[in-house]
Amino acid sequence: MKRLWILLLAVAFLSACQQDQQLDVQGRKFQNPKYEPTCLIDELEANPAAYHRSGSSNGMAFKDGPIISEKYLTDANDLALQLATVFPVAQFSKDMVLIIADDFGAAHNGGKSVYRVSPEIYKLDFANFGDPLMPAAAYDAMDAYFKNLLQTGQNSHGAQVLTLSLDLFSSLGATLQGMTDDQVRLELNGYTVVLRALEVGGMNTAQIKTALETTINSYKALGYEDMVVNMSWTLEFCKAVAKFRRSKANSFDKYLTATPPGIGPGDPLYDYLNAEDNRHIVYLAAAGNYGGNQPRQPGLMPQVISTSAQFAGTNVLALFSNSGEVMLDGAYLRLRDPYNRNKVGQEANAALLVGTSYSAPANAIASLLDLGSSPLKCGFDDSGPRLAHGSYSNPSLAAAVSTYCP
Repeated sequence: MKRLWILLLAVAFLSACQQDQQLDVQGRKFQNPKYEPTCLIDELEANPAAYHRSGSSNGMAFKDGPIISEKYLTDANDLALQLATVFPVAQFSKDMVLIIADDFGAAHNGGKSVYRVSPEIYKLDFANFGDPLMPAAAYDAMDAYFKNLLQTGQNSHGAQVLTLSLDLFSSLGATLQGMTDDQVRLELNGYTVVLRALEVGGMNTAQIKTALETTINSYKALGYEDMVVNMSWTLEFCKAVAKFRRSKANSFDKYLTATPPGIGPGDPLYDYLNAEDNRHIVYLAAAGNYGGNQPRQPGLMPQVISTSAQFAGTNVLALFSNSGEVMLDGAYLRLRDPYNRNKVGQEANAALLVGTSYSAPANAIASLLDLGSSPLKCGFDDSGPRLAHGSYSNPSLAAAVSTYCP
């Protein structure tokens, strides 16, 4: 056992409103007086965030105390081996695009997106943030520190997801071909893989739909056919979240009980992801960090593959994780710096990632390896991606492929 301060960089919190009747945290029905397809709240306002003391891109957690076992620590090398065992890189034979639709901090940073993780995160002396026996004080200090990084353009949830995704590709043997702030081009087994960072923070579902559609169409125009979209966030009902936020943690269970799991037909994003002519694209989402027995939206949508999180190397669902259709390591992942993008080098590993936000990227890359391979193992059937099977039993990637991909 080793004493560690755990940097909890959990799923970003996007919140949703519907026109229909909804429930507040006391279970009362009310009408949304003004139609908003979805309204998003600042992830910093959803405090305390999901699963009691879980945080967001600026959070620190002591849910189980600051003592964890070394056996639960892992990194992209271990995850990449799991992926390559199921989808061998040697069979990858197609140029592909991975779109990372996430909160890149524009809503917190004067409209400017943040695509890199600050080197300051890798240099933190966590002992400066309070006595480990006083988790609340330490949490507040770390929360303030990360809020400052976010608001000064030195960090974002999306930057962390992008960094982890790049680390996975590096561990799979991909070489860097070039990068800008919002796009990285890699070569894997002789073929091009483009990672595109897409800002959706602060958007409603109509705007997210438009951003996705525009970006996807732009790559189609360049000749890319199949694509994968990773969405490491959940949608919540904004009015209920607002009440939850005001009433603090003592209403957390009431919030989960009172709010439906998400949106349905008629919502712009739901209709777009489930459109018939859009089913050749694989969408993946974080299941959520609420500890529920099914994913939150968008992971609950029929065409979206939901990803739950396990304690690394255990095949045991992490306590914070919602259930999903595929389970991969989500606690605790070292945040390294592939291709020296964040100017600290690949060996930097001080920060640890925790949450379904960080199990989802591995699942997205698994789908990319599948779609880019010949022959396909999973791909699609008449109703959509085979791994969007609707049974939230948390199978491992290998078990899910064996069961649902004939």
